[in-house]
Amino acid sequence: MIFFYQQSEKEMHLNVQLSAYKTLKIKNIVKNKQPNLEEIYILPTKNFNNHLEFLKTHHPEIKLFRVPTEIIEKTITLPCMIGNKEGIGSEMFRSDLDTLEVLEVLHKEKKRKLSVALYTENRFVLGDSLIQATVIKDLYNQARLKGIDLEIIMFQQLSAMHNSQFYQNVFPEIKIKYFPISINNFFYSDLILTDSSYANVFDMDLHDAFAKQLNFKLSPEFSVENSYKPDLHIKNKAKSVYKEVFSNDLPVVVFNKESSSILRSMPNEVAEELVNKLLNKEKFNIVTFDRVSFLNISHPNYKMMSYYTEELEDYLAFLAASDGLISVDSGPVHSAARLGVPSFSFYTSIDPKIREAYYKNADSLFLENEYKNLHSKEDLEEEDCLKIWEEIRNNDEIVKRIVKKFKKGFF
Repeated sequence: MIFFYQQSEKEMHLNVQLSAYKTLKIKNIVKNKQPNLEEIYILPTKNFNNHLEFLKTHHPEIKLFRVPTEIIEKTITLPCMIGNKEGIGSEMFRSDLDTLEVLEVLHKEKKRKLSVALYTENRFVLGDSLIQATVIKDLYNQARLKGIDLEIIMFQQLSAMHNSQFYQNVFPEIKIKYFPISINNFFYSDLILTDSSYANVFDMDLHDAFAKQLNFKLSPEFSVENSYKPDLHIKNKAKSVYKEVFSNDLPVVVFNKESSSILRSMPNEVAEELVNKLLNKEKFNIVTFDRVSFLNISHPNYKMMSYYTEELEDYLAFLAASDGLISVDSGPVHSAARLGVPSFSFYTSIDPKIREAYYKNADSLFLENEYKNLHSKEDLEEEDCLKIWEEIRNNDEIVKRIVKKFKKGFF
């Protein structure tokens, strides 16, 4: 049994107990090259000591072994494991190997379809899921161009199940399995890939950063445009709804002021000022799907429509049916790029050059301040947040720039 977890101590204890029980229960039906399942092999993950202590206490009858590093390099016994040297179980992983070169070698050696197991630190948010799915698909496509037949199986925690639809939409060929798992899930893989967290990468685009974690380079043809296919039924419904709620034929632009961090979110006061100025230009309609805060705006060309989007899939379809997006640094920016929707975004701490390198129809403004290169800072006071946004307040040039981006006829 391989335990391969990164989670809270309580969750880890529950999963270890379930996995240990499952191991003993199935020991009589597992054959071939499996180890004695009265023995548990634990990979040296970050939680190794906790696993060891828990099993010694609750299952003293089970023999415990730490898998030797040299075993990993013998692909006949265990799959080759490639990952970032700062990642999970760093001493187990080979960060000096190019993943595509390894796949070529394995393909020539085994002369059959290869199975690649992928364990990635999914942060359970929309933007990261879309980025990862697009990059993994590029790895798959590059391998296929080299004549390598393979399948990629992603292993996730059950708490990330709601993200599966985004991976499978962008990359239909991917297979997804959930923890807890038994050792044979990995024994029957030819290659195991993993990454460490890349949320705090500030020297390259996130797509390049994720590819680097998986030890390969994106193809020269790499593109995210129209890689996500929205539900056509909901998209058509969204178009009908837009026509019903607005009595004009102006373009519809989605406005998003919320991010997962207060540092990257737009204060209500600033959002109301900006939206009112844009509406007064009477060049387009503005809709919001915000469920967190309410903007005090009264204008016939403004609608709050969160009640139309119960699921993220609904939101993505309504975004796909729109003519543009105005947003802060958040998941909708990554979604718009994959839907082929033009966007204008505000970045408060991270340079958009390393967030939008592959987004062809994205425009942005970087509000540089003392918090540069911070992904989040949750102890910000209201006055600190307002100070960050001073640059766009009473700045007609920014309003003109946005209007020019989304004026009728642009599309």
